[in-house]
Amino acid sequence: MLWLALVVMAFAAAAILAAPLLRRSAAATPRAAFARAAYRDQLDEIARDRDRGLLSATEAEAARAEIARRILATEDAPAAAAAAAAAGSGARARELAVVLALVVPAVAGLLYLERGAPDVVARLETDARARAAA
Repeated sequence: MLWLALVVMAFAAAAILAAPLLRRSAAATPRAAFARAAYRDQLDEIARDRDRGLLSATEAEAARAEIARRILATEDAPAAAAAAAAAGSGARARELAVVLALVVPAVAGLLYLERGAPDVVARLETDARARAAA
């Protein structure tokens, strides 16, 4: 009976380790979207600085041109490559989950057999039978 409990606990530990890998993650916002938002904020800041007189018209126009160039550079990134990478990482996560589900209980069992005391189970069962008989 103790062996069954040990096996169940080992597989429960493997399931806990594998569960996050099997969950489907929400579609991550691409890095380029964050960059574009930051660049738009910078454009707003340039307009505010121009209104306060901190930038001349020439400096403001040069800064706007540079930020516009950076925004265009972020839009050149292909979305298909990002989607393919996300799909590939999902498959790898599932493979890792399967390996964990098999390896963790196996390693735990081997470590117990080598370092533990498997004969204790037999002694406990013998003691329990002796107490029950008495």
